[in-house]
Amino acid sequence: MGINSCKRNIRLGNSYSRISHLKFAWKEGTNALLACAAGSSGSCVEFWEMKEQASPVHKVFQTAGGASESKSLRWKYIDAINHSSEVSAVTSSRLSPTDGALIPHYSGIVAYKDSSIKLLYRSSMSQIAAVTMENIVRLANDSGFSQSTNAGEITCMRQSTTGYIMVGVDIYSQLFVYRLSTSRDTYFQTGTLLATHLVVNLLEYCMLKGYDWFDVLLCVRPGYIDSICDWFSDSFTKQPLSIQQVYFNKFLAVKASLYRRLMYGQAKTGDCIARLNLNSMATCIISVLRPSILGHQEKGPGEKLTTLLRSNKTETDLSNILSLLKTSDYYVVEAAMLQSMQQLLQWVADLALYLLALLPSQHSQKTEYPGCGLLNDVNAIHSLRELLVLIRLWGLINPNCLPCFTTTSDNLDTIGLLFKLLTKALHSCNAEADESLLDECCLLSSQVLIPSIDLGVGSRELSSANLSSQLQPYHLEYGIVPAQSAKYETVPIEITIHSSQKLDSVRKVFLGSSPSVSVKKCSRCNCSSALGITTRSAVTRMWDQHWLKSCICGGHWRKATDEVS
Repeated sequence: MGINSCKRNIRLGNSYSRISHLKFAWKEGTNALLACAAGSSGSCVEFWEMKEQASPVHKVFQTAGGASESKSLRWKYIDAINHSSEVSAVTSSRLSPTDGALIPHYSGIVAYKDSSIKLLYRSSMSQIAAVTMENIVRLANDSGFSQSTNAGEITCMRQSTTGYIMVGVDIYSQLFVYRLSTSRDTYFQTGTLLATHLVVNLLEYCMLKGYDWFDVLLCVRPGYIDSICDWFSDSFTKQPLSIQQVYFNKFLAVKASLYRRLMYGQAKTGDCIARLNLNSMATCIISVLRPSILGHQEKGPGEKLTTLLRSNKTETDLSNILSLLKTSDYYVVEAAMLQSMQQLLQWVADLALYLLALLPSQHSQKTEYPGCGLLNDVNAIHSLRELLVLIRLWGLINPNCLPCFTTTSDNLDTIGLLFKLLTKALHSCNAEADESLLDECCLLSSQVLIPSIDLGVGSRELSSANLSSQLQPYHLEYGIVPAQSAKYETVPIEITIHSSQKLDSVRKVFLGSSPSVSVKKCSRCNCSSALGITTRSAVTRMWDQHWLKSCICGGHWRKATDEVS
């Protein structure tokens, strides 16, 4: 009945013959409607709201003690806007009205057949901003000449999750992405505390809801990323411990994507990705522990190991730690399962070796290397010590699961040495490094080959700092890497052994220089992972399925081909 009254109201002018589009103003909000009508003189877009109205009740129908008025829901006309061309597409916010202040101030975006787009205010139909589609300059073809074509009318539009990015497709199958920055939504363009607070709220909303936060990144200027990350970290640490444990990996992925937008953000990006990998691996590895005697126990084997190591955090001898353990709790692991986890245990040991070997250079040259910030994180050092203890224990069950090192001496106990140095690094965490620790770390490169750790800090196109340095609009063509696109990759470190082979970022195994298997790549960090590799145990299957939908950094997978890799 409300739609019929809406149609009758639109046709009062006798110039609009039909309703072309109907759209609710926001997701899960059926009390606001955008109605678009078309006719010979152009189009009209009206905004209607469903409100409760009271109607008088005749005395004949009133009961004793009953109300003299009857309340009912009716559509109420609010405002309208006219245009000389017909509407071709309309979209509205995807946020729910219950999200409150996160909802943008505009109610919808309307595209017209004359290639114009209007942004309309939420409480009325006044125009906030308007744009006309420009010519599209294509990349040079085989003959060396650039091609250009006119943009057609938008046939389909969709807003991003937060409502600050609009994606549209025209009649020529060209995809357009617009950043919606309005005069009433200026907090993305200012450096005030209010701006930082609202951006952090949007990031937290995406983190809790499980949405991709890429549209928020496109609306943040690089100059304010440091303050946003600080505010985001402070807000996260104020949450209950249970909440922090659930969303810790997602929190690190959001911070890594923010730092990836900075020209100087590789080191901090590597810190976040390394901590994310370490936390995920520690959870996966410790989850295989089972008590030797089933029954009621106050603490599981993993909790007992954590308590023991933290109460003996000054003990540098790994053998003394093993003598304090009730090893029967940690032996209940199948030998075949340990063999399938070898590549994960190898990566943990390589990470510890990489961090300690670069500590002297980082201290003397004041240079930040990707991932080396973990030596300033007490929890990260504790996790590495726990995993090294498990590696030594499980090596007694199946020596094939032990990490492999290339040493200059056959008698060098690399695992024990790493545990000793990590314990010393724990004492000097967030303080001046001990001279004896630096001296021992300097000797590591002469005792064992230092592997290069690929933390996936590289980035391309829209997920990198290249977006801010290029002129807008940014033109891309499917299947062709643009010439002006810069890749921000990690520079190999001198003391590390760099390999030209491609690394599977999920399974931590090398795929070769030219992989013979199908490979998928992350659209954000450009890391690779093999497709269709059969898993050998339940723990490796669990690990693979954890990263099935998205990359470790949070980016979406795409199948790599020679044209787009």
